[in-house]
Amino acid sequence: MGVVSAVADLAVAVFSLTIAVAAPLMDAQTVLPPGLHPAPLVELKRWCAAEYGDYLMARSPGFFRGLIWLRFLFFCFVLCSGIRFLFFLFRSVLGDLMTCLGFVISEAIAALKERTGSSSVAIGKYVEEKHGAKLPPNFRKLLAGQLKKLAAAGKLTRVKNSFKLAAAGLELGVGDFFSLFFQK
Repeated sequence: MGVVSAVADLAVAVFSLTIAVAAPLMDAQTVLPPGLHPAPLVELKRWCAAEYGDYLMARSPGFFRGLIWLRFLFFCFVLCSGIRFLFFLFRSVLGDLMTCLGFVISEAIAALKERTGSSSVAIGKYVEEKHGAKLPPNFRKLLAGQLKKLAAAGKLTRVKNSFKLAAAGLELGVGDFFSLFFQK
């Protein structure tokens, strides 16, 4: 049953992709100058107009060309919105990772209980021992950047090459969470 479902999904995906590419190419012939399109595409449009008797494809009236221009503008808007959505999705996933990393750093410093503060190496080792399987490959680089960011924000106190929790402790509130998304 799984094979049949996979084949059906593949057929639908190929059909959808074909329509997504072919429809704008056919419509573009209506509104753009005739010399821009390859000969097979022009012949395909002529064949469709003759085969199906589509007068809008054969001789497009002005209102129809206007509708196609509106559709192109809408397509551009949807494309830009999709790119923007992917950007914010990526940014939110990265923000969640950084927020979690802030909590993990505070947990490591509290657990290590070193009087002079915990070094970034010690914090990294503790986090790797406790959460090793869930960490991204560039964890050390993210850790260094997050330690600097938390120290600059006053959440951590830097003593030589070690970090201690600030007097108020490391508490990431809602404002800190949103500041990760909307940095100035």
